[in-house]
Amino acid sequence: MKRGTDLKLKFAELSAALGLKPWETKGLLQQLWDFTAENCQRGDIGRFTDDQIALGIGWDRTDGATLIGALADKKWLDRSP
Repeated sequence: MKRGTDLKLKFAELSAALGLKPWETKGLLQQLWDFTAENCQRGDIGRFTDDQIALGIGWDRTDGATLIGALADKKWLDRSP
């Protein structure tokens, strides 16, 4: 993770939206970036369903739609049809 990312407002907003502590949010984003690097080298993570992404990063707190919705709402991901 780029230094200072956890000091950005959108990082704090994502933590609040998902009810995570900052260290949990760091882990979540790192898992997301690792999943993307391994499975979608072109960055086309939207080819997976929300639940597949959640499963791929080990997310088990809510459904995949809630996770992806928060990531998109807070501008960590772009929405994909």
